[in-house]
Amino acid sequence: GKSDAPMWCLTWIPDNATADCNIATDTLVVGSWKKNISFWDECGRNTKRSQNIDQLPCSLSCSGETHGSFIIVSGSGGRSSIRNRDGNKIADLPKQDSWIWQSCLSLLGDRVAIGMDS
Repeated sequence: GKSDAPMWCLTWIPDNATADCNIATDTLVVGSWKKNISFWDECGRNTKRSQNIDQLPCSLSCSGETHGSFIIVSGSGGRSSIRNRDGNKIADLPKQDSWIWQSCLSLLGDRVAIGMDS
């Protein structure tokens, strides 16, 4: 869909089988500088309600035991949060001194690496 703010970061998360065809599909998670994350299917349809966030997102990463259980959103103000696959916040990570340009969860979702200016 069209947006009036930059779509700054993207990540794919595996999805469960859809009810209508029992085929597993992936979901594209998009971070917008409208301070939200949105969820799209492979055909470009918005699949879930967009989630407002309290930062400009610079990085999205997913991981977890089922590979896609968790999404980390990082960006402006040195803030990062861990969210579930629907975008609901689980926890904030410790605030950093500068913007976080890149973040990555380990495969099991138990460690986070971040990249920033300082």
